[in-house]
Amino acid sequence: MSKIVALSYYFPLDALACLRQYPHLFRRSLESENRFCMGSFMSAEYDDLPEAVKTEVQHFPDINVVWLASRLQEAGVTVAEQSLARARAIFAAVAGAQLMPAAVLTLRCLIN
Repeated sequence: MSKIVALSYYFPLDALACLRQYPHLFRRSLESENRFCMGSFMSAEYDDLPEAVKTEVQHFPDINVVWLASRLQEAGVTVAEQSLARARAIFAAVAGAQLMPAAVLTLRCLIN
């Protein structure tokens, strides 16, 4: 979450700039030896996590979605009624895009 807060700090007056930078947080993780953020990693392994950890992992998407929704409204991209749905779609796309390379790598290892 600190990186998300940092986006608001570096772009305090420009919600659209925040939205443009958001996917790059995830991309930088992938460019760094194909690592991905802990929230995404733990979400992918959700069924195997202890109950206390599952509760905390569930907060990760919520924090991101609320932040995205507020930026979408500030930027005038969506109206309030549509912002949460749009934010969920953005988060799902970015988080899913981060998990795909790991899945492809795993499949390659299994095939070879």
